[in-house]
Amino acid sequence: MALIQTLSISGTPFKMCPICGEFVKFRYRSNLHEFQTLTGILRTKTCYYACENNHWFHRDNPYVFPYKKFGKNVYALIVYLRYNKRFTLKEIQAHITQKYQFTINDETIRSIIQLYQVLNHEFIPEEAHAQIRANGGVVLAIDALEPTKGADPLYTIRDVLTNTILATEFIYSASEQVLVDFFTRFKARATRLGISIIGIISDKHRGQEQALDQVFPDVPKQLCIYHFFKAAAYPAINWDRHLTTQLRKQIRKDYYIQQLKKSI
Repeated sequence: MALIQTLSISGTPFKMCPICGEFVKFRYRSNLHEFQTLTGILRTKTCYYACENNHWFHRDNPYVFPYKKFGKNVYALIVYLRYNKRFTLKEIQAHITQKYQFTINDETIRSIIQLYQVLNHEFIPEEAHAQIRANGGVVLAIDALEPTKGADPLYTIRDVLTNTILATEFIYSASEQVLVDFFTRFKARATRLGISIIGIISDKHRGQEQALDQVFPDVPKQLCIYHFFKAAAYPAINWDRHLTTQLRKQIRKDYYIQQLKKSI
């Protein structure tokens, strides 16, 4: 049977109202907020306080985000399993069910991961920001990943000079217009943060190239060296693959002939 605990999130954050200077007093407790944690079900009540001029205050719940059904430690575990252990959504779901004895559907897991990605790429450490300013801007490396087979690709934008992830977003389509929207949102954010874009590295995806030319027309662009050499080496690799196949066929043929001779 799951452990059930009830806690009260109490204590005024201020004794005196920071707005008007009046004393802050207890007013009421909220209804129970029930949610699942790694150690069981937790129920919390939040205490609300106000001054005589109706300026309201309360302490943030340290165990759960507002209106959510799973505690913060569940969120932390899912992110850890996804990015440190490289688990798929199904593997995360199975791990939680087996070890912690509660169920969580894959859509909820996906939503938690997407929330983390949004919050994570909106944060740039001050040390990285200072280095970006010292470099005079960023050189963007743009790539698409497929974390889960069959899922929407995850587009990442990284600064090559500082190795800082600047943006991540699931893109449902690699069409030019969808990528234009994605790059436009990133450009607006870079402008807001005062980040100059001094170069872009990408692969030779037609829709991506056109979208980059449309959103960043004056920024120098270069093909990714890895993708460049991969494309340049493709004819030789393909011929080598063909040669390997032919050699395998001949070896098998010789082997079967030898086995046939032995049986006779």
